[in-house]
Amino acid sequence: ADQALPHEVVNSMMISAVDAYGEGWDMIDKIPDEEVCVAGRTPNKSVHPLPTLMHYCQFYGVGEVLFNKRLVPDDIFTCQKPLLIEPVDDAMSTDYAYKLNLAGRKKEKLNAKLHKRQVFATCAITSAVNEASLFFKLHHCNKSEANRERKLDLIA
Repeated sequence: ADQALPHEVVNSMMISAVDAYGEGWDMIDKIPDEEVCVAGRTPNKSVHPLPTLMHYCQFYGVGEVLFNKRLVPDDIFTCQKPLLIEPVDDAMSTDYAYKLNLAGRKKEKLNAKLHKRQVFATCAITSAVNEASLFFKLHHCNKSEANRERKLDLIA
């Protein structure tokens, strides 16, 4: 830009805070409600175009599931540590249109747009961490000692 070269600003490459503007959240907003969590867990750009990067800089959560990178235990990649809990399959139901805050697990209601974005982000990150943990367990643990239970609650 300082050389007066032609350029274009691309706002769709990244998502971060669910209430941010100028990011690729419009792509997530266009996903049908019943497919949001699946799109986060198993991205398929031929089905739903998605931003290239998710910057996990926030608290993400839907229903009783909350993710914050600062709350992930240091021993997440061990044989004994369980996997993270993940959002339920129908996380887009209005029954789950809230996220928990860290102060006493109080429910914070989410409007429809923020609910969808929280579902996508929470499904994507919990699934990614669990996939990495399973990869570790597969390659470094005996089958009998590899804990595959999805019960690790980061705010329990």
